[in-house]
Amino acid sequence: MDANSPPSDDYDFLTTTEAATILRVSKATIWRLIDSGRMKAYRVRRSWRISRADLEDFIKVGLHDPDNDPTTAYGTRHS
Repeated sequence: MDANSPPSDDYDFLTTTEAATILRVSKATIWRLIDSGRMKAYRVRRSWRISRADLEDFIKVGLHDPDNDPTTAYGTRHS
């Protein structure tokens, strides 16, 4: 991509708050997903960003994987 070309959708990044709003979960859930490595995030100076493409992949693949369900992954004991 040349310096004068418009930004590509491939480089559309969201804040953790925006990602939480899209998924309709809390920011704490987003942080748990990032900390566990189940959601990709990139540090930009003092903040974190999530690629829209990565979030869409998470929605397509991650939400269909029972092991990747953010609502049951924490606070649940497995016997």
